[in-house]
Amino acid sequence: MMILPAQTNIQLYNQLVELGYPESDLALVRRAYDLAMQIFSGQYRANHKPQLAHVVGVASILAALEQPVTVVAAGLLHAAYSHGDWGDATRGRNAAKADQLRDSTSRQTEELVARYLHIPWRKKPEILFGMLERNEELTADELSVLTIKLADIYEEYADLSIGYCKFEKLPLGPGYERNLVDALARAARMLGLDTLARDFESALQRFEEFVVATPLYYAQQGGPIIPPLSHELSLKLRLNRKVKRILHRLGIRG
Repeated sequence: MMILPAQTNIQLYNQLVELGYPESDLALVRRAYDLAMQIFSGQYRANHKPQLAHVVGVASILAALEQPVTVVAAGLLHAAYSHGDWGDATRGRNAAKADQLRDSTSRQTEELVARYLHIPWRKKPEILFGMLERNEELTADELSVLTIKLADIYEEYADLSIGYCKFEKLPLGPGYERNLVDALARAARMLGLDTLARDFESALQRFEEFVVATPLYYAQQGGPIIPPLSHELSLKLRLNRKVKRILHRLGIRG
């Protein structure tokens, strides 16, 4: 049976409990989810699937593969530095973000997320195989980051979500999808993840037979960030309050 990843925190929590993760591990995942909920709020992928659902799915796949809890938590936050909204209008990693992620989760989780950020994933098979060819030289953290990336890609195939949008990361061409997934399955086997390798192959077969209904297809590339409708109003209210306080201090009646 294929790994069918969780899409909500409750599904993920239930999965972790069923798999026997101890309470200390559950607490770490809970903290990681709470941070993910903040920094991915209002973000949607190219097919308008919530970004939060995707990262939960990645963590769920890693749990199904019996990865350590620090890796599961890093799966929840793998896009924290590349796509997370930390409230400072910046992308990438800085000391403040690293401190917050480390304090919310663990030192090792933050290190995995940082490593994930600095690998150029655009050429997925080439990067994966380039690292796997020097398997004996890879550290445990590097192997964990590769596993996170495979889980990230598989999550997009597991529910066919990749078929609902024009996915800018995959160049079009005859047989490209099959060659890509075959390569990813081989990479999974090189990492000793035979279950994931078989699931890649099953997911590809489903994907090749899948035809998305035209009204449900999203042609744009990239995903939107959609703040709540009240966001603009609440910002104006906060500014008005600040202006009134300043005027009051100056002795001016507004």
